[in-house]
Amino acid sequence: MKLSKLIPSEENPRIITQQNLEKLKNSIKDFEKMMELRPLIVSEATNKVIGGNQRLRALIELEYDEVPDSWIKVAKLSPEEERQFIVKDNVSFGSFDWEALFEEFGTDELESWAIDLPDLGNLDKVSKVNDLEDEEWVGMPEFEAKDEPLQIVVKFESEKERKEFAEKMNIKFTYAKEGNKSWTTWYPYKEKGDWKSKKYE
Repeated sequence: MKLSKLIPSEENPRIITQQNLEKLKNSIKDFEKMMELRPLIVSEATNKVIGGNQRLRALIELEYDEVPDSWIKVAKLSPEEERQFIVKDNVSFGSFDWEALFEEFGTDELESWAIDLPDLGNLDKVSKVNDLEDEEWVGMPEFEAKDEPLQIVVKFESEKERKEFAEKMNIKFTYAKEGNKSWTTWYPYKEKGDWKSKKYE
């Protein structure tokens, strides 16, 4: 099939950096059979690519004029099903066991395969990566619980960012400290009262 017949999806929710696009191009060149195992998904009705838009972009930049039919899978879906597929095709329900992955393959090989590696900092200090629910917390320094209440200071560039953080984390800030514009909260949130008798959970 000629790539010029395929229409990229404007609704594609995935983005890719130029650096990762280069990795994807190298990955395709090194292992073309992967395109047969994960073909581009094309709408039968419109010839629109509803799955694999970044691979299509990589193929175009690699100057492929046409690709084998085995690299294309035509899908007969309703418009509503197509809309769902475009999003759900990009959802990842699982996560990598990064420690096991690094031990088995090493970072150099994984990066050459266009795997977007998290910044884990010093892996010796990150003992249970997979127990963390959100990858954004990976690499945070470890701490030991102490008897006194734990205090964590989070700095924001703007009031808007503080409010977005509060909404995302379901935090209600209790008051602003005059002078340095710092806000204080209990997490989980507790109403004002006898602060000395309250402990962090």
